[in-house]
Formats: sequence, structure tokens, C-alpha cells
Amino acid sequence: TQSTWGLLNRVVFSMEIEVPDNTCADCNASSPTWASLNLGVYLCTQCAGVHRGLGVQVSQVMSCKLDHWSEEQLQMMQQKGNDVVNEMYEWHVPTGVLKPAPDSERPERESFINAKYVDKAFYKEESRPRQPPAWTAPASSPDRLSSRNSSSAGMVEFVGMLEVRMIEGINLVAGDLNGLSDPYCVVQLGRQEMKTRKKKNTLNPRWDEKLLLCWDGKDALNITVYDWDRFTKDDFIGSARLALDQLQPNQTVEFTIDLQNVDHGQIRLSATFIPISH
Repeated sequence: TQSTWGLLNRVVFSMEIEVPDNTCADCNASSPTWASLNLGVYLCTQCAGVHRGLGVQVSQVMSCKLDHWSEEQLQMMQQKGNDVVNEMYEWHVPTGVLKPAPDSERPERESFINAKYVDKAFYKEESRPRQPPAWTAPASSPDRLSSRNSSSAGMVEFVGMLEVRMIEGINLVAGDLNGLSDPYCVVQLGRQEMKTRKKKNTLNPRWDEKLLLCWDGKDALNITVYDWDRFTKDDFIGSARLALDQLQPNQTVEFTIDLQNVDHGQIRLSATFIPISH
């Protein structure tokens, strides 16, 4: 009806005027004119196109200017919004995973949006610390221009998510004078880096932590184990490198790996490759 149409315009236009970060939820483009009804976010035209490809079971895309909205639908959007939804869906974005820029190419958008909404790779979990995403530099910025001119290596296209479950350490070397360690792991995949929690006073720590990282289908997994120290630099107590080319989609493989550059010690983990759904 005309009254509903007028209400929609008032909602959208008041958002544009009153909210300082009136931008696309997925790429920061200004003045979005589309929305995902069930997710509760506002989108630019480019990201809305990617959302349509996800299917209505994931994202129900509507135009803020052309579609007819019911009052119930408007209330749903008012209850959510970009800030509220991104707080949940971008809770922990691994270092090295960049959020698209307004001028990003479609493959960059597809990779991030699929990971964000389909795989829920960055979704809020209390066991993971808050780590908002870093932004891809605009094409006109010196950093982005330099990267594009020197090499295309900075443009990483991910094929899916890697779910790594750090299970335990076995017979680790002692880093402290009491013959024990306070071990934790640093897990690296490409430019992404994540940490497990430390376990105090043990040579056989059980972390049992799940880490989610984006994977390009080629990078190996690098793991470094440290002994946490309160007043001095943390001690290195082993490292390992795991090739992932044997992983098959949606299958979990468990590994027990000997630590290198130390006298003894192993780590046990599992890895699952979750391909991006198109």
C-alpha cells in the first residue's frame, strides 16, 4: 500500500541521514539500496548480487526502493541492522582474511560472503576472542596499487574453510625450571594466524580447541608450540609443518605429528576441509 511504501522510504532515508556508517554490511560501499530480509543487513548492488546466488534459504534479497514491504518486514530490519548482525557474523575474522572493498572484484566478494553467511566461519563463539576484519584497501590507494602493479599474489581466492581441531600435545619438552611447561600453539595458514589457549604446568596439554581458517587449497599448515612465560620471552618448544593436499571435501582426517627442532614431542590434531558452497 501507499502508506507502507511511505513508511519504507522513511525508514531507509532516516537510516541514511542519522546513521554515520550507512554502508553495505559486506564491503563498506556507501548508500546501500538493497537488503537481506532474513539476515537483517543492508547491501550494495554488487554484494546483493552475490547474496542472490546464495539462495533464499540463506539470504532473502529485497530492494529498498522497488519492492513492497510489509510493516512486519520493516520491523524485522529495524530490530537487526548491519552493526548487530556483523557483531555476530564477523566476531572473529582470522588475520590475513580481508573484508572486500567497494571496488573489489566479484570473486573476492563471493569468497568472503560465502565464508561469512554459508559456512559461518567467523560467527560468534565465546571461546574465540573478538577480532573484527581488516579491510581490503580501495583500488585507488597506494598500497593496493603497489600490490597490483608488483604482483597478483596479494589477491587470494579461497576455495573453502579449514577446520582445525588442536587436540593435544604429547611428551613435550620442558621449558620451565620445574620440569614442566605452559604450552600453547600458534597456527598459521598463509597470512592467517590463530592461537590456542595455554595450559599450565603440563607436558601433555589437552587443548581440544577448534580453529577456523580460510584455505586457498595450496597452503600448508604451520604449527609452532611455545612455553608461556610471565616475565620473559616465551620459549620455543617445537614446530611442525603439515601438507594438506590429501584432504578431501567434508572429510575429517586426524594427524599425530612429530615436532621438529626439539629432542622430543608430538601434537595431535584433526583437519576438515569445508568447500565454499556456490
